[in-house]
Amino acid sequence: MTESELDYDVIHPSKDTIGICGIKLNIWSIEIPEINKENVNSLYAGSLVLDFLIKKNNGSLFKAIKEFKGTERNYKPVNKVINIYKEIKRK
Repeated sequence: MTESELDYDVIHPSKDTIGICGIKLNIWSIEIPEINKENVNSLYAGSLVLDFLIKKNNGSLFKAIKEFKGTERNYKPVNKVINIYKEIKRK
């Protein structure tokens, strides 16, 4: 699991980061108007952000998740999310 451990009530250190997927509503609601206050705390919103970032990064799942997580050097959480993503895709 990632830091939210699939907890919809997770509280992130950054006050502008919301919910299970750790989405910054003030940023992503502009980039992806389909994300709003009603659905920001959902796996659906997380998938919208990830799809957007995969396209932005020319299909690179690693670069997309790295950007989503906001990390430049610590790839452990990136690899962890990639493994979860691959597991979900297999099912």
